[in-house]
Amino acid sequence: NTTHSVDGYVVRELVRRCSYDPEKIMNIKTALCGNPEPERMDEDKANMVRTLWQHYEQSKMLSIRILDYLDEDTISLVPEKEVIWQLIYSLPKKPFQVLTIHDAFRVLPHYGNDLRKQYNILLSEIAKSNLLNTILSSITGRKIELGQNDPEMSKDILEANYTLS
Repeated sequence: NTTHSVDGYVVRELVRRCSYDPEKIMNIKTALCGNPEPERMDEDKANMVRTLWQHYEQSKMLSIRILDYLDEDTISLVPEKEVIWQLIYSLPKKPFQVLTIHDAFRVLPHYGNDLRKQYNILLSEIAKSNLLNTILSSITGRKIELGQNDPEMSKDILEANYTLS
């Protein structure tokens, strides 16, 4: 079910974005600021970075999973470092745990607004993305390009107060 797969993607992304590893983020920031030549690139990590970046290029949705595979060597495989910076800066200032049951989310009360913000960011990214075209093209086996009905919708989603309540 296509709808269920997107719903599952949102849940997985939301959990990862809220409960990120601050030390890993610092290491990635350091790698982004450096300009070293790759020394001994782990091919498994490199292949995942390439795969996730290819998905991003097709759908314009970058999964936070890419951060699991970025280091001082694999960062050289990312042609648009600004996209990684945007992802990092969209994360909450402090990580927190999220308990999920399907599409129900539970957090400590003082993280409620952070959770809502992350949810809005994800929905906004979906609205801006090419995800629907990518999914339809994958299902049908032929390239499908639908335009966006409302190019301002992603901004409205970011400013929504009760997307998640």
